[in-house]
Amino acid sequence: MRSPMTIERPKSIRFGHALRGDGLDVARVSPKLWIGAAPPTGGAVAAAGFDLVVLCAREYQPRGSELPGVEILHAGFDDSGMRPTAEEQHVAERAAYLVADRVAEGDRVAVTCWQGINRSGLVCALTLHVLYGIPGAQATQLVRKARPGALSNPYFVSILALL
Repeated sequence: MRSPMTIERPKSIRFGHALRGDGLDVARVSPKLWIGAAPPTGGAVAAAGFDLVVLCAREYQPRGSELPGVEILHAGFDDSGMRPTAEEQHVAERAAYLVADRVAEGDRVAVTCWQGINRSGLVCALTLHVLYGIPGAQATQLVRKARPGALSNPYFVSILALL
């Protein structure tokens, strides 16, 4: 159950291919799903109109008080270039299902990792697969179109190729 909170929304939100400013670096994958680099602490994420931010970088897990006005899903896992463990893959899959539910409810979600390339790319591609039933290869292409250079980790791509 979501905790009640009040979020002051900007009067207009820019829905382009990318939002950059105030340290925020995100790109739109689908109308309510965005991929990006580690978000800055402070109010930039809420000011951009996001309801939920997913933190996939194990090494970057700020507390809720550091990202006021948005809900946070802590779903950190590694991107060291090694094959992900079963637990890490499970974390990414659980995050994708939760994100898919929130996007389907109409929430605006930013999925982030340190550089906004691999871990966030994996969760976004898995989310696209869950939401739209598209094959993993197509989901990979859509994420890469939104964020050039994304999903360069061959292990993450191999997970998606099986879908």
